[in-house]
Amino acid sequence: MKILLVEDDLSLGAMIVEYLRSENFDVAHIDKGLLLDNTLDTFSPDLLILDLTLPDTDGLTLCKKVRPHFQGPILILTAQDEELTEVTALNYGADSFLTKPVRPHLLLAHINAQLRRYERPRNNDSPIVITIGELHLYTQKRELTLAGKQVPLSSSEFELLFHLMSRPGQVLSRDELFSAIRQREYNGTDRSLDMRISVLRRKLEDTRPPYKYIKTVRCNGYLFLPDNS
Repeated sequence: MKILLVEDDLSLGAMIVEYLRSENFDVAHIDKGLLLDNTLDTFSPDLLILDLTLPDTDGLTLCKKVRPHFQGPILILTAQDEELTEVTALNYGADSFLTKPVRPHLLLAHINAQLRRYERPRNNDSPIVITIGELHLYTQKRELTLAGKQVPLSSSEFELLFHLMSRPGQVLSRDELFSAIRQREYNGTDRSLDMRISVLRRKLEDTRPPYKYIKTVRCNGYLFLPDNS
């Protein structure tokens, strides 16, 4: 699998590259955001790691720019441990958010988890397209359209929506959904699932109750409403 790292700290970048290559990844490293578009075209990575602070731009701007046409997972590295920054990253389509200093084994765990999630809905048991109302979720291409218009999704957003749309009318618990997208048990306080639901609602143009697509079931979880048209 191919990973593209955008990191201006050359010593940190070299350490990450060396470690990931020792784990059998094909890794490219650039230190400027302006090089990203060309490197995406020439290297075609499966996963993208973006530093939040770069000399010529920032990781959030790059994430927002490439998300509509880059279908793989995006990880954000930052020295800022702030919820607002994480929320913005999720809104811009990031899949994972790691605070520096980066522990190599934790970074590897996040990368492997994202790549597993990226591949799982592609299995042969998945329907090619799930259609509910004006929504069409294409599982092989990992694309969503709403009324014929493509909706950009991060890898985690796609998988969350895949779980919800695969079982319309069924209440899916926070524990189940959290485990599916985070690969660990829900601790009762983590708000990342709720933030991702809010981002999905915004992308589905469904931000005010009563919701048309994703309904909150108090004390239980969420359900995707079936098409009653």
